[in-house]
Amino acid sequence: GGVGMVVLRIRPLRAGLTGLVLIGCGSLAGGMAEGWAGLLAARVIEALGLPLVVCAMPALIQSCSSGRQRVLAMGFWAAWLPLGLASAMVIPVPWEAEGAWRQLFMICGVLPLVSAGYLLVISPRVRTHTSREIRQAAAGWPDAATVAAAVLFALFQGSYLTVQGFFPTIALDAWSLDMTQAARLGGLSALVVIIG
Repeated sequence: GGVGMVVLRIRPLRAGLTGLVLIGCGSLAGGMAEGWAGLLAARVIEALGLPLVVCAMPALIQSCSSGRQRVLAMGFWAAWLPLGLASAMVIPVPWEAEGAWRQLFMICGVLPLVSAGYLLVISPRVRTHTSREIRQAAAGWPDAATVAAAVLFALFQGSYLTVQGFFPTIALDAWSLDMTQAARLGGLSALVVIIG
């Protein structure tokens, strides 16, 4: 879509770095926010960075790897969504004390910035695409196989997020678990999809 075109035009490395910096700065700003308006603005900054990272990283992985290493690296990358959901459900539980969430935001802000620094260190290994390659990739509509794969992924992601989003509520209401137990069970169910 549109984000993919942006990543192509500014190059995946630059897009990945920009996205990581936006996510990191947004999370740090959220940790320092004094009200809902500031917190929402910080989340918007993070939201601008996330699609850049999601679109850029597979291209960077392909540029830095080949053969079985590429397959393994893409497999690890594919785990980001369920691993992130599981972390979001389980990690915040011990940070529920008043003010402790700010520390969690700060940690979550530092990690992407550290990742951006590491990406800069390994950037000489990243093969950059020529202007001609970018024009060829941007020209025309994707082939049928690419469109079909994108549609299937969108359907999977939508159904997975819907089920996963309601799972803790079901655990609370139908199974009479407390909040901590529901969060842990939700996190475990999110991790199970990584096996696939």
